[in-house]
Amino acid sequence: MDNIPNDTIKIGLIGGMGPAATAHLLDLIREKSGASVDQAHVPLMVLNDTLIPDRSAYVRGEGPTPLPRLLHNIDLFKRCGITHYAMVCNSAHMFSETLKRVPGITLIDMVDETLRAVNALSKDGHLLLATEATIKKAVYQRKITDRDKTIIHPDHALQETTHRAIYLIKEGASREAVASSLIRALKQNYPDGLPVLILGCTELCMLEAIFAEETTVVSSLSVLADSIIDHHKNRK
Repeated sequence: MDNIPNDTIKIGLIGGMGPAATAHLLDLIREKSGASVDQAHVPLMVLNDTLIPDRSAYVRGEGPTPLPRLLHNIDLFKRCGITHYAMVCNSAHMFSETLKRVPGITLIDMVDETLRAVNALSKDGHLLLATEATIKKAVYQRKITDRDKTIIHPDHALQETTHRAIYLIKEGASREAVASSLIRALKQNYPDGLPVLILGCTELCMLEAIFAEETTVVSSLSVLADSIIDHHKNRK
């Protein structure tokens, strides 16, 4: 490590929650960066930690807390000279206030950045699609700057459908089939037209292009990709 310049890599990603979403984020960063050679891309240290306990199981009281392993990963980053990091999981942001108190390293908060993107929209009334953990822990119930925006939570039936869709994607089900089923459920709830959708789950963000054919979409992963690229450009 002593022979590696300490300014080589400054941004880390805690991934593995799940692996496909982590790979999707890397694709988004690559596509959005506009780089034409390897050296122009954003340098990242990716920790694809698939052993982080399931966040929804923890909230249901059916599994251990993910917090100790998240803190362990952050410590690994610090030891490698990482100064900023992001977590490729919305539900993990239930611990964001605790994680932000870790000295010497800064969280690029995907939820804060997504809410800023929502705030920039002229429309109001945004439906949050997320895991039960994100909903139950009120991860997106934060103060939004500039002006208030209404964030709608799905009813019980739609939330169950959404949560099931997320885990189908984790299992490797056809993304097109999962998106089609979820869109049908959404249209049953909103027959006069779909509201703006906040994709507050990284697996659902993999369906962004399909949802965007139906309505305005704010994808937390797309927002995070932009934030990471901006951070890299601003520190160069």
